[in-house]
Amino acid sequence: MAETASGTGETRVDRLWSENAPRAMRERRDLRPAVLVGQAAALLRATLNRERPRWFLWSAVLFAAGIAVYFQLPLEPPVWAVVLLALIGAGLAVLAVRPGGSKISIAIAIVLAGFATGKLRTETGGPGAMPLPLGVVDVAGWLERLESRPGGKGLRLYVRPTAIAGVGPDKLPRTVLLTWRGKQARRPVRAGNFLRLKARFLDPLEPAWPGGYDPQFVRWFQGIGASGFLFGAPSPAAAPGAPPFLIGWRTLIERVRETISDRLRGALAGGTGAVATALITGDRSAISEEDRDNLRAAGLAHLLAISGLHMALFAGGVFWLFRALLALNPILAARWPIKKWAALLALLAAGGYLLISGAGLATQRAFIMVVIMFLAILCDRPALSMRNIALAAIVVLLLRPESLMSVSFQLSFMAVIGLVALFEIYDAWRTNRGDIAGEDSRTLRLLKRGADYLGRIAATTLVAGLVTAPIAAFHFNKVALYSLLGNLIAIPTVGMLVMPAAIVALAAMPFGLESWPLVLMGQGIELVLETARLVAGMPGAVRLTPAVPDIAGLFAGLGLLWICLWRTAWRFGGVGCICAGLAIGHWSPLPEVLVAPGGRQVALRMADGKLAFSSARASKYVAGRWLLKFADTTPFAEAAKRKGFACDLYGCTGRARPGTEVAVVRHPSILAEECRRADIVVTTFKFRGACPSARKLITPQSLRSRGAHAFFVTGIGGADLRITVVTPRLYRGARPWNAAPVRIRRKPGPRDTVPQTPSPSPPDAKPKLQEPSAPPLQVRI
Repeated sequence: MAETASGTGETRVDRLWSENAPRAMRERRDLRPAVLVGQAAALLRATLNRERPRWFLWSAVLFAAGIAVYFQLPLEPPVWAVVLLALIGAGLAVLAVRPGGSKISIAIAIVLAGFATGKLRTETGGPGAMPLPLGVVDVAGWLERLESRPGGKGLRLYVRPTAIAGVGPDKLPRTVLLTWRGKQARRPVRAGNFLRLKARFLDPLEPAWPGGYDPQFVRWFQGIGASGFLFGAPSPAAAPGAPPFLIGWRTLIERVRETISDRLRGALAGGTGAVATALITGDRSAISEEDRDNLRAAGLAHLLAISGLHMALFAGGVFWLFRALLALNPILAARWPIKKWAALLALLAAGGYLLISGAGLATQRAFIMVVIMFLAILCDRPALSMRNIALAAIVVLLLRPESLMSVSFQLSFMAVIGLVALFEIYDAWRTNRGDIAGEDSRTLRLLKRGADYLGRIAATTLVAGLVTAPIAAFHFNKVALYSLLGNLIAIPTVGMLVMPAAIVALAAMPFGLESWPLVLMGQGIELVLETARLVAGMPGAVRLTPAVPDIAGLFAGLGLLWICLWRTAWRFGGVGCICAGLAIGHWSPLPEVLVAPGGRQVALRMADGKLAFSSARASKYVAGRWLLKFADTTPFAEAAKRKGFACDLYGCTGRARPGTEVAVVRHPSILAEECRRADIVVTTFKFRGACPSARKLITPQSLRSRGAHAFFVTGIGGADLRITVVTPRLYRGARPWNAAPVRIRRKPGPRDTVPQTPSPSPPDAKPKLQEPSAPPLQVRI
């Protein structure tokens, strides 16, 4: 008893001491670095263990990271090296799945798998290098697809060539893209026709901005080996035989799409019919520029591209309608799985919508996501979950890894990830809140449901806008500030009126009964267009953002994923990552001098930060992209009038910040003078000599090999001046899709003699000025 009492007394004393002793004396913490690192590692392991259900989501991110690393390499890796990396990844995966295996090994294996997937796609998906013949050539082949140019200004023809003058049969590309710029009342040819054409092939399009949109990359994976323009309207020719199987299958689908488009435009006139055609068949060529600009400014441009929203509304509408019809029979609903029957029918409807909509990349991604969603219903799993999105992303990247670099992939998946994360938070809040609803009247319940629906629309629009705004600003340099207001009206209209009417119209079209559904669809589209006009007309509807480096976009995207994919409190660490991306973008400098591919257009940054141009006519598209990258809302026609260059027939001179002299030389007679005076010299003629006094000399040869040039200048002049050149070649590297074409001279034959007269120029070519032999007297700045 004494020991017990003594022990009890000691226990009381210890407890009293522990409650009243200073915390510093009670807890003797070891502040040695090794101990702190160990404690941090233990905390990290504990947090990761709590997030174990979310690990699978990051497998899609790691797979995408491997693909991104492959596409960002400066040189094409050899096949043997990629095979070796794939074997290493397989070995790591085998070791990781064994008891006690490291999870880091699995992560590395997934990254290596993404890298190998990108290489496999490059080796099997491109059209191959094609020698481009000079001059006007004869092209024969099957017409795969036909598109109208915006505003009805001509046609784009995707031709599967069977013969090209001067090119061997073993070097023919899979597809060539030919443009006809004439006007037509109706299309002179249809998909599946055999054509014999006269065309001129053009050099591949170059990025207008280092690190900007790369047309060669996109066309490589579309199988387009060359592009050019036609002389004369295309017309069908006698076919040498039956078309290939794939051409015949595509012809059938294209004929159905053309028939549907004609029926839609016949029933709905003007912009309403053009938007209806875009929503059903994916043909956006008839939409006016005014309607396009209004929809972009209102944040509704996503309605024109058939993607996740349209596929979900279409397939979801079919699913709901068929399930509701089956549920009318109580015996059938009680004894049979009508939900799974509706899911199967919705899958078939989604496949049909994929075909008639043109099966673009965004539509293919949306279809894959819908398939996974309905397969989850068939397996009695949640249809819309973060795991399904990760699985859909992996499937899409396995089939088309190049789509990771496209803005449509990034926007669509980021929007869906943000929305699912929002509803996860909402469901968790409702679960913790509990059901506290009392007995309400029917009217009050209807009002609550309506308010809940509008609240969901507002929340989803706000979240989708927030998570996609950094991506849109990075790629387009534009942010629609009032997109929430526009989508609050447009999304319910499209979801409850436009798409249901489109489903009924398509079902009734074979019987000629589509007129009434199309009337309802047209009314909904008119409401959407009117909403776009009102929102776009509000002051400050669109805000331009200047260009930022890739690392800033990477930090912002990673921060968004960190917030959306994790569930515990450490998810908010992504805010710091986003802030780091914004800081990098804000403090990143813009170039002081820009030179367009070909050298016909040069821009310099003036003291007020605005761009001044050396030509008011050359490279207008490139100049427009430069203004956008500098967040300049001034149209090019007005920006070209700025007094930054002093020009004459022989060249232009100007001064960029901070005191950099720029000279554009169009005639060799003034080259020596400008080489002595200017810091940056740009010549429009071939020149292989030296220009020793100039810090940088840009010639057509360097522009052809490297593309557009951007000059970053530091220092205040003289010996302090430092000029750094950035070109697309630094971003693109030497890869198969940007290899320089081989221009060949054909040997004219008896049936293929090119006349000695000058070759025709394209319709929009500008006449060349005749250069005098000696420069006149002039005052140069």
